[in-house]
Amino acid sequence: MTNKSEGFEKSMAELEQLTRKISDPDTDLETAIRCFEDGMEHYKKCLQILDSAEQKIETYDLFNKEASEE
Repeated sequence: MTNKSEGFEKSMAELEQLTRKISDPDTDLETAIRCFEDGMEHYKKCLQILDSAEQKIETYDLFNKEASEE
């Protein structure tokens, strides 16, 4: 779990850094496009981690619901 958490935190930090770079008026178009593409990869990674966490939570909720009904 720590590994995914670190991966999520690292990707979020990268997204923030890339967003600042894209927003900088001194950043040329080619660099901004490359930052955007890199950002999309980090975004996809974050989504995968969040989707996995959501599935686990739903599984735990279902398990707890079934256990409380017994």
